[in-house]
Amino acid sequence: DLVKFVTQTYFYQKIIRNPSYYGAISNTQEHISDYVSELIDNAIDELKNSKSVEESEDSLSIKILPLGQISAAYFVDPETTNLIAGALNNTTAHRGILQLICASSEFSKLQIKSPKTISKLMNNFPELAGDVDEPSVYANVIFHCHLYRIQIPEDVKNDFRAMCM
Repeated sequence: DLVKFVTQTYFYQKIIRNPSYYGAISNTQEHISDYVSELIDNAIDELKNSKSVEESEDSLSIKILPLGQISAAYFVDPETTNLIAGALNNTTAHRGILQLICASSEFSKLQIKSPKTISKLMNNFPELAGDVDEPSVYANVIFHCHLYRIQIPEDVKNDFRAMCM
């Protein structure tokens, strides 16, 4: 059913028109079919590894698990949901939760535009440690500034806005 669904999408039409761009060998029906099947298998494996879905024993159906429902409902990477679920416990403090959120894959692509500014801001938070060139540290410092009502410098305000979306 998944393969049939994919064949009815615009994505499938784009693969047929430009197979090499998507990593398919050619636009023959056999190669496209193999490519789509492999793509679906890899996606299911990733979702199983992140504990988002569970495959039936006969491999004919998939059941979405609670972590998968959370990921889908809030547009969160399943790996992030799994990371947070695995690290949370009764004693996790707010600071620990914020660290987990900042370590998520969603923030891993942040481009650090102003390491000097972040370094200065880090002086306000001696409990924060790490390399200012790390996206997780960068995000953590900016969130700390917001939470402690320290003015966020202009050169990182756009990043803060993007992080809050």
